[in-house]
Amino acid sequence: MDKWLLLTEPINGNHPRSALGLDATGKELIMVTVDGRHDSYKGLNGNSLAQLMLELGSTNAMILDGGGSTTMALRELGNTDVKVVNHPSDGNERRIINSLVVESNGKTNVLEGLIVDEDNDTVMKKTPFRLSVKGYDTGYYPMVIDQQAVKYRVVKGKATVKNGEIIPSKEGPLIIEIEYKGEKVQKELTVIGTPVAIELAVDKYQLKLDESLDLDIIGIDAKGFRASIDIENVRFLDTKGLGSVKDGVYKSTTKAGTTYLKAKYNGLESFVPLGIGSQNVPIGTFEKYTNTFISYPSTVGGTVSLVNEGKENKRSLQLNYDLRGTDGTAAAYISLGTNGVTIPSEAHGLNLWIKSATVNPHWIKAKIVDADGKVYLTNIQKGVDWTGWKQITADLPYDMAYPAKIERIYVVETEDSNKASGSMWIDGLSF
Repeated sequence: MDKWLLLTEPINGNHPRSALGLDATGKELIMVTVDGRHDSYKGLNGNSLAQLMLELGSTNAMILDGGGSTTMALRELGNTDVKVVNHPSDGNERRIINSLVVESNGKTNVLEGLIVDEDNDTVMKKTPFRLSVKGYDTGYYPMVIDQQAVKYRVVKGKATVKNGEIIPSKEGPLIIEIEYKGEKVQKELTVIGTPVAIELAVDKYQLKLDESLDLDIIGIDAKGFRASIDIENVRFLDTKGLGSVKDGVYKSTTKAGTTYLKAKYNGLESFVPLGIGSQNVPIGTFEKYTNTFISYPSTVGGTVSLVNEGKENKRSLQLNYDLRGTDGTAAAYISLGTNGVTIPSEAHGLNLWIKSATVNPHWIKAKIVDADGKVYLTNIQKGVDWTGWKQITADLPYDMAYPAKIERIYVVETEDSNKASGSMWIDGLSF
């Protein structure tokens, strides 16, 4: 039988949505967020959202503030931290003052179950690893687990277990049973070959002084299959002594420069280049460049001008733009003179003061061209979550050939529903 939809008012357009619903008993609360303005999903209008709430079992539902405010965060079983699990359309969490929080009745400290906190289900032959076991009580609060009291048993496959360290001896399926205070849980794993190469993986190559960087070591077997290797079994060397590694985290010192971080495991090596600190070489005022406005597509409107409203200098560059009325990607560019701004050869990052009149989801990027003519479209900021002036620091591509130049700084938007007009001021570019 078809179910009737009764909306108190029309809700048009496909956008991110937040909603609450109650089932027929009135005892089950259904909390829903729908992503939108994003590659994964475009969002819903009111009718589609109401239909979704019906399909999820709601007989009564209400819509909450959506758009960039649509955010869902949760604390997973066994964890103490809360994390955002959807994709806010602004690219980050919006500053809002209201939220709906669901909390259990309180801690009971009576063990209810175990969670094996291991994201990677693939391990390597003859390569030791550990499983992190977490617990939760009958009130669904996390409980501290005595890891020394956890027992392990091989249910399927071949592996040895000693003091919580597991070493597989055969490729194929591996099932480990974990027991703690009478509660049991099983972990299914796949064992690949022994590593013939390793890869030191980092998420950035430029660090500030006294900054931390998480490290990950990936093992690669003879067939090209990959799996993480326990960081405790890896030795590290900073060739210039600009930092040190402890518990899988690299920490830079207060000394600037460039270095190589090397990782060694069972005769295998990998390294990454790292830039520490910044020379803080200012380019001076933008007045010495012939700055012009360029748009894509040509229907994007805008202007570029020098104005008496600087942050570090007397004058700054103001970009006025209007991205509306276009399909697909739209961008408004500041072209920095005929030859662009030269990047010092020892630079690893750039600093830029940016003033915005409004909060918006647009990305700010730079077009960089190196000595070989290779073009890098470098992210400066993913979404503007402030108004007024703010200094932004961004990494430069680590593999550029020098001399390199910044030719353009620009605002870009790919989602039609996000396109707007606005203004941006820039000043104090340094490296």
